[in-house]
Amino acid sequence: MELRTEKRIQGSIELRIRKLGELGPMLQGTPVRKYRKCATPDCPCKQGKKLHPFLVVSTKVARKTQTLYVPVAMEETVLAWVKNYQRAKTLLGEISGLCEQLVRMHSGRARVASQRELLLESNAPQTFPEPSSI
Repeated sequence: MELRTEKRIQGSIELRIRKLGELGPMLQGTPVRKYRKCATPDCPCKQGKKLHPFLVVSTKVARKTQTLYVPVAMEETVLAWVKNYQRAKTLLGEISGLCEQLVRMHSGRARVASQRELLLESNAPQTFPEPSSI
């Protein structure tokens, strides 16, 4: 296990946040390549030969699967957006993990500090108040 300082962890978090800001547009979902027959009567796809490919992005909305048709002209762009979303999700997971390390590091230090405080209190010489004169 690598020992990390609070400053290094903060730097790692800031780096990932900067990367997150550089990603650009994002689209959640899974790209799926499908095939279909066209409407042209003399096309080879009508005889069951080579079908025409198209791209959809599949996603869950309210526990139901929805698909979004992607026009051919936008396929590369949409695939880049999906990759950006996946990268953002990865970066957010890393940021969350680093923040968790900071919390654990701080809680460990707080625990040690409170134990040290208790130890110092138990070893401190006890002083008794002087009896008041009557």
